[in-house]
Amino acid sequence: MPTTQKLKKLLSHNYNANIVIEENEGRPKVIIIADANSGTMFWAVENAMFSFKDEDDNMWSTVPDCLIINDEKHHPQVGHSITGPDGEICIFSTEETILGMATHYFEKHIDIFYGFDLCRNMHTFQEKINGKTFTYKLMEKGFKSALYERIDRYISSN
Repeated sequence: MPTTQKLKKLLSHNYNANIVIEENEGRPKVIIIADANSGTMFWAVENAMFSFKDEDDNMWSTVPDCLIINDEKHHPQVGHSITGPDGEICIFSTEETILGMATHYFEKHIDIFYGFDLCRNMHTFQEKINGKTFTYKLMEKGFKSALYERIDRYISSN
């Protein structure tokens, strides 16, 4: 699958509340997906340069044509790494690898219950037979649409 389709798929999911997706309308077009809890981030600039930073501040980026650090020109290649002035290490990799890392991480945060209100109730029943008490527990699970407020019914599965 081409990287543009993979990126569209990554952006099309409904994620848990801790995942934030931001996109600017100007030039260059920048898309950021961030985990507010762990600090993990993926960003794409003009769908051409991809970067991924994990919760341990490890960073991967696609290879730029030229990189200037402290007035020195660098021409990195895939597999090379460079340490910035702040001590952060950046490892250069391919678009597919970085997009794969982002997809693997953010897939874990897809909200499979998006659009549903969940309801769980526990019912306990007791019965005495020949002086012995038996207790039965019934877990009732229900859900309804959270997107349409006028729907006031739960569908139950027991």
